[in-house]
Amino acid sequence: DAKKIVRGASIHYADFFNLKYTDQALDSAVDLSAQYLLDKKLPDKAIDLIDAAGARQRITNETNRKLIIDTEEIKVELSKIAKIPLDTISHKEVEQDKSIIELEKNLKTKVFGQDDALQVLLDAIYISKAGLKEPRKPVGCYLFTGPTGCGKTETARQLAHYLELPLVKFDMSEYQERHAVSKLIGAPPGYVGYEDGSAGSGALINELEEKTNCVLLLDEVEKAHIDVLNILLQFMDDGIITASNGKTVSGRHATLIMTSNLGAAKAEEQAIGFGGSKHDNAHEKAVKKYFSPEFRNRLDAMVNFNKLSTENVKQIAIKFINDLNVLSRPRDIEVVYKPAVIDWLVEKGYDDTMGARPMQRVINNEIKKPLAKEMLFRENFGKKGTATLDIVDDKIKLDMFFS
Repeated sequence: DAKKIVRGASIHYADFFNLKYTDQALDSAVDLSAQYLLDKKLPDKAIDLIDAAGARQRITNETNRKLIIDTEEIKVELSKIAKIPLDTISHKEVEQDKSIIELEKNLKTKVFGQDDALQVLLDAIYISKAGLKEPRKPVGCYLFTGPTGCGKTETARQLAHYLELPLVKFDMSEYQERHAVSKLIGAPPGYVGYEDGSAGSGALINELEEKTNCVLLLDEVEKAHIDVLNILLQFMDDGIITASNGKTVSGRHATLIMTSNLGAAKAEEQAIGFGGSKHDNAHEKAVKKYFSPEFRNRLDAMVNFNKLSTENVKQIAIKFINDLNVLSRPRDIEVVYKPAVIDWLVEKGYDDTMGARPMQRVINNEIKKPLAKEMLFRENFGKKGTATLDIVDDKIKLDMFFS
């Protein structure tokens, strides 16, 4: 019925824009809009596509103007309206995606000591990017488990960065109460805030509507109320999420990543007996105990991150210093360090319980604060300088040299 209505309406649009629509273009307008524009109804959304395609040719220079609208022009308009890459809609790559080819190398230069975990994640992403996943599901649904400070959240950030996607992050510790569901999908009918503009739709609905193609990070997901997690079941299975007012939003082009510290404390405990080994499968047991079977079955992969080794922490310390250089070089300051500085940072900035998170605070207090004063109040302002870091009396000593 929608196709018949669109064919009838297309005659008037063709006369107005002085062009012709092919039958394939009109059929694809209905089929593609039904698949990708879930928040609108047929035939309106299909008519919007043929209208936009005609309008674009109307304002195009006569030398480049097309007088026949085919399926490709409809796909271009759908890509712009739905904010989805054109090659995703076309199901074919115009050229090889460099970001995917170099993704493994790039991630392993930013996340250290987690090669096995990254390989599990990359394999799942490759299947999705090759177009072998079910079209109605999200790009991927992954659960990252492991101790705090081992790189779970950083992996999600770097994945979004190297795939050139926006990162939409929710700290799930803010959703510990049952009624917190309304913050994500809006207040139910009869309650304060129902249909109260965009704010009443819920934060998750608004973010997915605005950033359809994104990395959706739910940090420390085990801290959320179980009812909050239940709203993800439809999202993980059908790639859509329904607001409290009945509005549906597509998440089929989102990559869902959830992080969890479940089992981290148990994994650190010594097992009873002569072996004294630690509980290697504590994370898996804790996940099975906390999450329901229907939730676990919808995951594409459960990625377990290991505890960092001393060598990994050294690599992280070097990375932090290199990141500091990226910030200081535009101000003509180069930061160099003696090898003892890295060993000192590993000793002071790493904790078995906290992971590598304290290192950022140590660098901030012991390096950034004195360096900032030297940069702002130096006498040789405007000249290129070198900040040399060394260890004296178990403290970092900073010396400035100017040229």
